[in-house]
Amino acid sequence: MTQPIKYANVADLYDSYVQITLDIPFLLDQVRGVSSDILELMSGTGRISIPLLEAGAQLTCVDKSPEMLAVLKQKLSQRDLAATVHAVDVCLLDLNQQFERILLPFQTFSELLSAAEQRQALTRIYQHLSSNGRFICSLHNPHVRLRTVDGRLKLRARHALPDAQGSLMLWTMETYDPDLRHVHGLQFIETYNLQGVLQSKRFMDIQFSILEKEMFEALIKEVGFKVLAMYGDYTYGKFQPLESPFIIWILGK
Repeated sequence: MTQPIKYANVADLYDSYVQITLDIPFLLDQVRGVSSDILELMSGTGRISIPLLEAGAQLTCVDKSPEMLAVLKQKLSQRDLAATVHAVDVCLLDLNQQFERILLPFQTFSELLSAAEQRQALTRIYQHLSSNGRFICSLHNPHVRLRTVDGRLKLRARHALPDAQGSLMLWTMETYDPDLRHVHGLQFIETYNLQGVLQSKRFMDIQFSILEKEMFEALIKEVGFKVLAMYGDYTYGKFQPLESPFIIWILGK
């Protein structure tokens, strides 16, 4: 297994700098009408989980970071919501259950760096998908994502901290290894008080793979998946190789 991203180092701050919502309406639409349990993989602190549960979905959440799941459980308790939560690596998934919908959002599949891991994870996911189920998986579009990978330090986000106690800034610096097809990045998370005085600074190494459409398509076909649909954005836009920000796969058996 490759070295995992150490989300334990930032679990308490993660929700303060990851506030993306553009995929939530799409995923709510994809699970509409499903009355049985939905499986969300790499769920983290529940950015997707909470809106799904609030919409009435029955949810099983899987993530390998106990620290991220601890934040999710706290949020569930605060909102009087319930979900089944498992601290499991997606490559070792073994829930003895099949699901009508399996979600792997936010391009997190790319955190599996080797072809062996990717194949193993897809095999486990395939085993957990019902015969008429759908697996929704989003990936970066390499042609678009790599345009921002230039080795420069960039301010990616600036948000208020909870309870208006100050602000948080997220800085990133990314480089690309074309031989490995990996992006390596450093994330710097800074918090400031109301007077603008630096209170804390953390950094986290990140790595993710760049999967060309043809490479992922070969993997999923090897495992046995069929492509039911593919989109380039969360408004069901047609995938445009040089323009679409994402490759959103809807897969079945």
